[in-house]
Amino acid sequence: KALTGEDVLIEDKLFATLDTKTSRLRLGGGMEVLLSDTVGFIRRLPHDLVASFHATLEETRSADLLLHVVDASSPHARGQVAAVNSVLKEIGCADKEVQMVFNKADAVPPELELEFRLLRCEYPGSVVISALKGSGLDELRTVVRARAEAHAQPLTVRVHAGDGKTLAFMATHFFEQQRAVDGEWITYTGRASKPVVEKLLLAGNSVRVLSTGPAE
Repeated sequence: KALTGEDVLIEDKLFATLDTKTSRLRLGGGMEVLLSDTVGFIRRLPHDLVASFHATLEETRSADLLLHVVDASSPHARGQVAAVNSVLKEIGCADKEVQMVFNKADAVPPELELEFRLLRCEYPGSVVISALKGSGLDELRTVVRARAEAHAQPLTVRVHAGDGKTLAFMATHFFEQQRAVDGEWITYTGRASKPVVEKLLLAGNSVRVLSTGPAE
């Protein structure tokens, strides 16, 4: 809710929601990604809840990036991290790219501050946030945007200056690194996701895709 502004149920209750919620996360500059909120992972999942977890597990398998959100205020944070990592391994997601996110940083009690610092040291590059206070969210968006850009493939494309629709599309869907104007043509160099590349390839005579390459 803090990231996307979606009106979703928030309750301090186990399994308050079981449905996977997917929303658009705006990253600035017109860039967007799909953010799916899964149910919490626990050890020794009750048999009658396995079916309810199916959608969550499928979302995890298909994700480009996993945001592993940890309750920093919990005295059991370390064990909860281990439980999630164990489940990810069990469902074949041990090799997925993971971004650690320590939430509720504003609520860490004094007696857990040292443990929290040690935990953060174990996960360099982690992001510390407070969804309630809104702190750290800009940094998290920046990290997600950088990962999204890294997953995109290199692309050089020329767009006719009169094609306003495609120019507007490029402004909101293309990771631009360089631009050059040659008469009535504008050459963009940067990175784009596979769906964006596919759309540009079908855009018509006013768009010329000069080169593409796999994501590095």
